[in-house]
Amino acid sequence: MIVLLIFLIGFCLFAVAFQLARRAASTNAQVAALGERMLEKKERQYAESKLFSSLRVAVNKGDKIRAFWIVFPLILLKSAAFYFIGYILILPILLLIQGVMMGSLFVAYQKRYWSTILFIKVTYWQLVSHLILAAYGFLLGVNWIFEVNWFENIELLWLTQLYGYIVLSIIWAVVAAYFEAMMLIKDRSEVN
Repeated sequence: MIVLLIFLIGFCLFAVAFQLARRAASTNAQVAALGERMLEKKERQYAESKLFSSLRVAVNKGDKIRAFWIVFPLILLKSAAFYFIGYILILPILLLIQGVMMGSLFVAYQKRYWSTILFIKVTYWQLVSHLILAAYGFLLGVNWIFEVNWFENIELLWLTQLYGYIVLSIIWAVVAAYFEAMMLIKDRSEVN
């Protein structure tokens, strides 16, 4: 239950920061420029990086399944990173920063591409995938640093719950990877 509460607080932090940055980007040139720079950097990274060469090939061919299998492990890696970020208790700060960055990126993305609904779906499905593990990592970090005894038999419960949260995170990551593959293929087909 505590993990759910941490999850909901984290989700709300991100959502509020996202919406505020979205509104600010439409009126403030500096916030809008942040989104434009981020989008240009992502586009350049996608176009030039050797890491994404197989993804480019899959997207150019319109191969959703191959694009999915390239994006899916990347989302899982980011979820694992969020688990450890939660563990060292900097999760709230990171969620606010991520929310501002993604909100300004949304406005820039909206100007250039059509699939903004897919962008929102990808953003929030990935966020849920990351937050599931991050909330549990945050709980364990609080337990480790402040020695708060949340559970009676911490070792057994820790492993059982961790496996459950990993499975939930994988399920959400599958959906996020599906939407991201769809978004990439749709956006690149409209640009070409």
